[in-house]
Formats: sequence, C-alpha cells, structure tokens
Amino acid sequence: MMTKHRGAIVLVDDEIAELGKDLITADTLSRQPLPDHLPEDEELQEEVEHFVRSIVLHQSKTDDRLAKIALNQKLEPTLQNVAFYSKNGWLVKCQLSPLERSFYDVRDEIGEDNGLLMRGLRVIIPSNMRKDVLNRIHAGHQGITKCRARAKDHVWWPGIGQEIQDMVKTCEKCIENQPPKHEPLIPNDFPERSWQKVGKDLFHYEGSEYLVVVDYFSRFIEVVRLTKLSSEAVVDHCKAIFARHGIPDIVISDNGPQFRPSTTSDFTKFASEVGFRHITSSPKHPQ
Repeated sequence: MMTKHRGAIVLVDDEIAELGKDLITADTLSRQPLPDHLPEDEELQEEVEHFVRSIVLHQSKTDDRLAKIALNQKLEPTLQNVAFYSKNGWLVKCQLSPLERSFYDVRDEIGEDNGLLMRGLRVIIPSNMRKDVLNRIHAGHQGITKCRARAKDHVWWPGIGQEIQDMVKTCEKCIENQPPKHEPLIPNDFPERSWQKVGKDLFHYEGSEYLVVVDYFSRFIEVVRLTKLSSEAVVDHCKAIFARHGIPDIVISDNGPQFRPSTTSDFTKFASEVGFRHITSSPKHPQ
C-alpha cells in the first residue's frame, strides 16, 4: 500500500518491512556487492598470464638446479656417509674421517627432504658446486655481512662463512670500492696566545668562493670573498689579514691546490718569506 504525501510516494510500514527481507547486507564500499562475474579485462588478463608463466619458468629452473645438487650429493662419498649417519645414527666423533667430523657438531640439524641433504631449511652444497654458489652469492659485490645473510637463508657447507670472508677480502672490485678506514681524531694543542695558530679553508656559498681564516685561541673568524680561486689571490688576502692581527706561528690547511706545498707554490713561498710553519692534513684523512 502506498500513500501520497506532499507530492511524494511513500511506502507504508508493512510494505517497507516486507521489502527489507530482500535487501543484501551492506559491505564496506557499497549497499550491494558487485556481481559474481565481472567483465574480463583483456589487458589485465594478459599481465596475469605473463606473471604466471614467469613463475613457472623460474620454478622449472629452480627444480633443475635442485635436481643437479641432489645428484652431486649422491656422487660425493662424504655426503653419502653423512646421509647414512643422519638416518641410522652417528658414530663416535673420533671414528669419523676429518671431512665427516666437520658435520658432527650440527648432526641434529641434518636430514633429507625429497632426496636433498639439508641442514634445517638450508641445502648442503656438494664440494664441486661450492665455487659457483659463492659467485652467485657475491654477484652484487655486497659486503661480508650481507653475503653471509644471503647464504644463511638458503645454502650451507662446513666453513662457508670463512670462505665468504676470504672471497670478499680478495675481490679486486670490492677492494677498489672499499671506503677508507676512519682514523682516530688527533686533538690539537691549545695555543698560548691569539693568532699563534690559525686554520684556513675555502668554501662555496650562493655562487661565490670564500676564504675563511680561524684563530685557534679566540675562535675569531675572518671571511673574505674571492674573485679568483688561485694561490696568488689567497696569498694577497692572507697578507691583509696577518697585517691586521699579526703573523701566526702555525697555519693549518687542507691539501687543496691553493695550499698544496711545493717549491713553486705561491703559498709555500709566502710561508717561507713571512716565517710561519704550514701544516696540511693528509688526503682523505682530515682527522
């Protein structure tokens, strides 16, 4: 039954209750769920099929590799004995061969799974395949810690940690890109008076180059804008600063081209003429 109220059609309470039985429970996104069968999106379907094919292909390669490992495990006498001991019980350690003893301490973790000799969840790699596995672990030239972490999730054999360490330490590419070791900071002796010891450096700020000179005693700073990045320009400004404050006994700087000591350097000649000692920091080791 329907009634009209101010131009609108309104259902009476009984009819509303009757229709309410057919309403679907509201979900998070709508008052009614979507149909069971959506129209297929051809592009999405193609992407899904490609993804599935890639997984199957990868799985096929993985299965082939595991089958090769299982075959080589069965061909290696030491691993054959280890597999036998894991099933039938281990001999006393002194009765084992030297190679078999390297498995003795982890004997409770060793077992077979689908024909593969495992230590826990890690595959035990035969000796003739270990070099190839090491190269795969170190393919990205990661450090010792990261390579060990990769191996810890998948593979194992006695002494694998030491072999990873030796491989990374002797890798030419890793040695070439290794950052320099941090040396301990060497504190400077505190001077007895102002402008006895000063430090200087160049810096770039908002498109301009500057020379900064700092007194080690008072921490007073002189900053000068440079029009040229040359030893001659640096010497000219140093002469003006020393004329105001006095000639220091020691001047400390880095090994920049403007300060680098040499017989032909303007700054070296300036230090000799004026009579101060010029000390430079070691390259790559400003500490």
